[in-house]
Amino acid sequence: MSTKGRQDRKDTGNNWWLWTQGDVAYADNGWGWFPATKVSGGNNWESIPGLQNC
Repeated sequence: MSTKGRQDRKDTGNNWWLWTQGDVAYADNGWGWFPATKVSGGNNWESIPGLQNC
């Protein structure tokens, strides 16, 4: 799922985030937020096509 939030400090041009579970769990059973521009198909200031918004 994705949601719009504050701009990622390390990635210019992004304020969309993905709620996902990672391969390795450091806390919260691996669940956390990930910048949308870090996946294929993610564009600046846009959500990922086909993903549900929350």
